[in-house]
Amino acid sequence: MPLPYTIAIAITITIAITITITIAIVIAIAIAIAIAIVIAIAIAIAIAIAIAIAIAIAIAIVIVIVIVIAIAIAIAIAIAIAIAITIAIAIAIAIAIAIAIAIAIAIAIVIVIVIAIAIVIAIGIAIVVLMLMLMLC
Repeated sequence: MPLPYTIAIAITITIAITITITIAIVIAIAIAIAIAIVIAIAIAIAIAIAIAIAIAIAIAIVIVIVIVIAIAIAIAIAIAIAIAITIAIAIAIAIAIAIAIAIAIAIAIVIVIVIAIAIVIAIGIAIVVLMLMLMLC
């Protein structure tokens, strides 16, 4: 096999290996982002469970106090405020998770576009190299 063809094949193989490594890195980044999203969701669920338990305990205490003392009305109002604050915190956490997911999707889209551009450039370079090799022969 003539030397120019051998060089062209070696360059093409090198470009293919580079593209493969790039794709592997992007897949690893996507997996890391997915793991981070799963961890964030798990943390949010754990916080929501803890808040729900705290609200259940607070409601049980309020029921006992209402049975025993007439001042329970003021305590019930305070618990209602606490529940409203808790709901607001839960909504804020949900919004933060949604924003994080949107950012992760946007990053993944940018990475895919960059890979596509890299593949197009690599194919273009390979075609130019092959054309030059054919012209030199």
